[in-house]
Parts: sequence; structure tokens; C-alpha cells
Amino acid sequence: MGSNHRDPRAVPVTGGRAVVRRLRAAARRLRGLLRRRSLDRELAEELESHLQLHVDDNIRGGMTPEDARRHAVLALGGIEQTKERYRDRRGFRLFDQLAQDLGYAGRLLRRNAGFTAIAILTLALGIGANTAIFSLLDQVLLRTLPVEAPDQLVYLYSDGPWQGSTSSDEPGGSSFSYPLFRELQKSQTPFVGLAGARDRLASLAFENHASHGRTRFVSGNYFDLLGVHPAIGRLLTEDDDRTPGAHSVAVLSYAYWSSRFAEDVSVLNQTILVNNVPMAIVGVAQKGFKSERVGDPPEVYVPISMREALTPDWEGLADRKHIWLTMFGRLKPGMTRERAEREINVPYRMQVEQDIQLLDHPSDDFLERFRARRITLEPGQYGRGTLDDQWGAPLFLLMGLTLLVLLIACANMANLQLARGTARAREVAVRTAMGASRMQLVRQFLTESCLLAVAGGALGIIVAYWTQHAILVSLPPGMGIQDLASAGLDGRVLFFCLGLSLLTGILFGLVPALQASNTDLTSSLKDQAGQVSSTGRANSFRKTVVMAQVAVSLLLLISAGLFVNTLVNVARIDPGIRADHLMTFSIGPKLNGYTDQRVAQLHEQLTDQLAQIPGVTLVSSARTGTISGNTTGTSFNVEGYTPPSGDTADSLYNYVGAGYFRTMGTPLVAGREFTRADHASAPPVAVVNEEFVRQFVPNQNPLGRHIEIDIEGAGANDDCRHCDECQVRAHA
Repeated sequence: MGSNHRDPRAVPVTGGRAVVRRLRAAARRLRGLLRRRSLDRELAEELESHLQLHVDDNIRGGMTPEDARRHAVLALGGIEQTKERYRDRRGFRLFDQLAQDLGYAGRLLRRNAGFTAIAILTLALGIGANTAIFSLLDQVLLRTLPVEAPDQLVYLYSDGPWQGSTSSDEPGGSSFSYPLFRELQKSQTPFVGLAGARDRLASLAFENHASHGRTRFVSGNYFDLLGVHPAIGRLLTEDDDRTPGAHSVAVLSYAYWSSRFAEDVSVLNQTILVNNVPMAIVGVAQKGFKSERVGDPPEVYVPISMREALTPDWEGLADRKHIWLTMFGRLKPGMTRERAEREINVPYRMQVEQDIQLLDHPSDDFLERFRARRITLEPGQYGRGTLDDQWGAPLFLLMGLTLLVLLIACANMANLQLARGTARAREVAVRTAMGASRMQLVRQFLTESCLLAVAGGALGIIVAYWTQHAILVSLPPGMGIQDLASAGLDGRVLFFCLGLSLLTGILFGLVPALQASNTDLTSSLKDQAGQVSSTGRANSFRKTVVMAQVAVSLLLLISAGLFVNTLVNVARIDPGIRADHLMTFSIGPKLNGYTDQRVAQLHEQLTDQLAQIPGVTLVSSARTGTISGNTTGTSFNVEGYTPPSGDTADSLYNYVGAGYFRTMGTPLVAGREFTRADHASAPPVAVVNEEFVRQFVPNQNPLGRHIEIDIEGAGANDDCRHCDECQVRAHA
């Protein structure tokens, strides 16, 4: 037939037939896994039938029954060996081996219930603590915004000197004026779009039920630029943000709609009062979206054009010297951040030149630095906010400490596993003599370790939930992180817990497994094998593990001691106020439409009524809350003080009521306290602290000096580091 003739049975199957054959083989193997017991039973019956046929033939050939069966078994190649070869062809060998190892490990751990319980509890504490801290770390630092293509978002910053009113939603953060935002919107080229936003506390009332909440003023393209969709109704559009004060529409956050309205779809087109202004509810934002800013999620979104209508005594919407708005943009496809930064600064420089015309007698140095202002772009996929700066370092520190605790737990488990490996030397020797390879022995020991670790991780999930809840509950309100408690332990955290559990099992189980599998067969099979002593290498490793435990434990003890010492030092710091028997609360009458006259009347009525309560000794009030983290600053000129650069001086300030410093327990160094005679129609006066005196009028008497806005210095108080809202001091 020629030299090219080949046996047709040897022709390989290619193309679609080969794929079909592989799929059928895989399906058979999968069925083999699912019908393992029934197939084993059928195989045993078939092998016994074939064996009996060979036995009968051998007996007819003159062999005794014993010899006949022995020769029949040899002819088949061994019953168990034949079963294993068949199992390998019908199923997945790796899965079979894993199932066998897990079954044996489970039976072994059940027989050693005391050891198993101690090991699982030890690992649960270490894995659970790490899972809890990772959950917070993930939500604060590692999770991107739940918006469309978050890696394309950038935040706009512009540092430099300024004249006028400034405020920001993060310490040291940069803001822009509303007119500047609109001008950049028209002339920007590197972005798909620019959006603006800013939070404000507000009074929210619906069907005669009022509460305080957070309102986010957003530009009309805010939701569209982020790629956020409505859960019901619609979201804000450009048409809702064109004319100041003309679009009384609001969008609810999904969390607020769920908690306040029980996800009732009938809220659409109903009216909610925001700062006593009727707003029509037009939609609800998608589930999971809070804002592009991390922390302090808003309850309601309203157009920026409604800011003046919703904020009493505020007229900064058209003022270029009033900077308060944050900006972010989405880069065009293919646009780099560096190139976008260069392009956006072209129109921005023209806007800076316009702002220069509004400056009030700037010095040459101030003018030079003002003209050098430029926009910088920062990545926005993780959101804008202060949680990363505020909580990043503490969470990383906690993560490091909990990892050290887990290492101690791993060291304990490694020592226990070494001890168990020594006690199981005879078992290892017997299995080795029966043909088990060292790799199989190591795999079996690692399976036991990983099974313990996974069980510890499963219990650690409960520990993690309790730990996370305890951390969040122990924090003071208003820290910006408490809203993360509702997220719980999601799939990412559970996957981390599983991965950490497997890694832990390998970490504390690998070396003991290698040591236990390296057993001398001859000595271990002797009658004294049960008393086989540890090898020198095993003893050396155990000593190393013990020393590592002691070192890590000492490090943790030192850290705990330093932490306690820090707490003691903090407790000894004089905050400038007497916190004992002091109660505070806050109100916002202007948010509910009160005029200045009605606010003054309400203030006097509250002060008089609170003072009449038995046990109350002093009552006062202030604009900014005590130890709230909120501050208000301004620029001014101090009589007799010339700034080094020729600019205006900057300082924080607060509005306080009569008897404020006595109520707060803050002694005056010089001058007098505010009284009710210092009302709006009286000559304006001020009290400054010692730091103000040191910086602006050093080595001089501050009493009687004037500030540019004609507030006459009335006294200097001791260093009060925090401010208050409305306080009541009672008897001890």
C-alpha cells in the first residue's frame, strides 16, 4: 500500500471531533465524581466476578483454593491497584486525593477534640481581628467609588494666597468660586465635563417630622458625569441648574429613602422642606451611591443654583471672592492627567487675571504669588475627603499589630504541630513502608493545617463582625467613619478571610509537615517508636519559634505600654475648658426660616428658661461646637501689626454669648467677660486668646487695640483650644 500507509486506528482525531471527545471525557469524569460510591460498588462487584472466574479456572487446573486465589489476584495486578487505576481514568485524580486527605484529616481532628478546639479558637482570634481591620481599611482606603469608570475622575486643586471668604470640605483642601466654576465649564477642553459640589447641614422636614441632615449642592451635570442612575424617578439635569433660585427640586439618597420613607415609590413629586423651603422630590439615586466624597454621606441632593435660597444670610453665589465650591472632572478618552493639567491652566490663568482686578491693595509679593496660582489635578477614583488622611495611619498601625498577633498564633500552632508530628512518627513510618511518598505525607499534614485554619477563619468571621462593630461603636459621633458599619462583611472581606486562613494554614503547617515527613524508617518501626525523640533540626526550629514568639510578644507589650502612656498624657492635657457637669446641644433656627430678630429672641428665651432649671448655674451659647472639628477663619488687619509679606493676617474666630468663658470654665488673663450689654447695637468688642497676642501684638497690651473691622479688643483669655455651641453648667 506504499510507504505512506498508516494504521487508520492511529489517525488522530482533530478539529471539532477532538473537542467533542474531550468534552465527553470531562463529562464522564464529572459523573464519576458525583456517583463515586455507586461506581465503587459496581467496580468491586465486577472485580470480584472476574476474580472468581480466575479462581475457578485455577482450581480446575489442580490448585488449592488458597493458591488459586493468590494466583488470580496476581494475574489481575492487585485488587486495590486495579481499583485505583480505574478511579484515575473515570474521575479527577487531584479531587479524589484531596477528598481522601480531607476525610482523613477530619477524622483525625475529631479524635483529638481538645487540640482541635484550642487550635480553632486561637486562629479565630488572630484571623478575625485581621479581617475586621481589613474590612475598615478596604472601605476607607482601597475601595473605588461606585460610579462609572472611576479611574477617569480627577479633582481640581489650586493653592495660593487669597483675599475674601474661603471654606473647604477638607482640611487644607482647595475650593473655587461659583463664577469661576461656570467659566471653566465653558472653556475646558481636556475633560468630558466639569462638575461642582458642596455639602451643608440642613433641616429636613416631611409630613410634620423634622430632622437634621446633610444636603449636597451639586451642579446639573453631577449625576450624568459620574454615570449614576436613578433608582426611581429621575436625577438632576442641566435644566435644573440654570437660573438661581428657580428650580426647587431635590433627589434623595437611596439610604435616606430606605430609612426615612421605607422605599415608598409614592414619595415622587411630593414636597420635602429643606431649610423650610419646599422642594419637589423628583427621584432617588441608585443604591450604593453616596457621593464623590468619602465620609458624611448626604441625605438630599439639590441644584447649586438653589444655594442662596436655602442658606439664610448667604450671598456668595455670584461673588468671585467667595470660594467654597469643590470641582472634579472626567478625563476624555486617551487624555493623560499631566496633559489635562497643562490644558486646563490656559483658561484658568485668564480667570486669575480677572480675579486680580478684585484684590484690595495687594502688596507686590502677594500679587506675584497670586498670579502664580495654578490648577493641579489629583486622582479621583477613591473619592475626595479626609478619611484617608484621618484614618489611614491608625488603620495601617492596627493592621500591623493584628498581624503580629496572628504571627504569635501561627508560632503557637507550629509548635503544637511539631509536637504532634513527633508523636505520629510511627504512623508516618508505617505509611512510608506501605509506599506513601514524602510529597503525599507533606500534602496530608498541610491538609490538616489548612482545615484547622479554615475552621478558625469561619469562626473568625463572627469575631471580625463583633470587633468591627465594637470599634465603630466606641468612636465618638461625627468621625465620618460610622456609616461604614452598615456595609458589614461583604464578598471582598470574606474572600480576604478565606485567603488569609489558607495562608495561615500553610505558614504554620509547612515546616512541621516537612519535619514530620522526614522520619527514619528503621528506628521508627522499632518497638520504641512511640518514644522517638525529636531530631536536632526539629529542636532547633522549635527554639527559633519560641524566641520569635517572645520577641513579638515583647514588641506588642512595649507598644501597648506606649499607647497607655500616650492616653495618660492626653488625659493630663488641659483643654482650656472644664468638661465636668457641662452639657451641650445644638439648634439651627435659621435653617427653619427664623429671621435675625427671631433668632435673638429665641436665644434670650432659651437662656432665661434654662437658667431657671434647678441645678443649672450658668448658661451660654456659641456658633461653633465644642471639640467638633469645625472652624471658621477670616483675614483681617490688626492695629499696630504688619505681616512680614505685607498681606492681611489670618485667624480663626467664633461668635459666643454672654458669660461664655465662665460657663466653659476658661479663666480670663486680662480684661472682662462678655455681658448682655454687648448686643448688636452696642460697640463691637472681641476677646482674643494668648496665641493671638503672641502672634500679632507680642510684648504689648492687647486691651483697647482695634481690628480692621472695628471689633474692639475687650480682653484676652487663656488658651481655649475648642469652641462650643449651646452649653449648660449644672451643680456638682
